[in-house]
Amino acid sequence: MKAYKNLDGDSEVVGYEIAATSVKIQFSTGKIFLYTIQSAGPVNIAKMKILAASGSGLNCFILNKMRKNYAEILVQKDELMVDLGHHRQPARQHRQPGSDRNTHAA
Repeated sequence: MKAYKNLDGDSEVVGYEIAATSVKIQFSTGKIFLYTIQSAGPVNIAKMKILAASGSGLNCFILNKMRKNYAEILVQKDELMVDLGHHRQPARQHRQPGSDRNTHAA
C-alpha cells in the first residue's frame, strides 16, 4: 500500500494500491475498500487510479461518485498498516472529541 500524498491536506484517504482491474483505498478510519471494474466500472476505476497517483481529489471523487460502489471492505483499523518507505507504521487515527479529557466530576 502506497501512502496517499494528500496535496490538499484535507483527505480521509491515507493509502492506495493499484492493480490491473481494481484499486484498494485505505481511509483514516482504518478501513480498506476494494473497488473493482465489476463494482465501480472501468471508467471510474481508471479515474480513481489517476487521482490516487496524483495525490489530489480522490476522497472527493469517492464521496461524490463511488460511495456504495465498492466490492468489499478488506481490513479493519486494528490490522491497518501503511507502507511509508522502508518501514511500516500504523495509519493515523482520529480521536473522538473529548476522548482525552477527564470526564469524572471533581
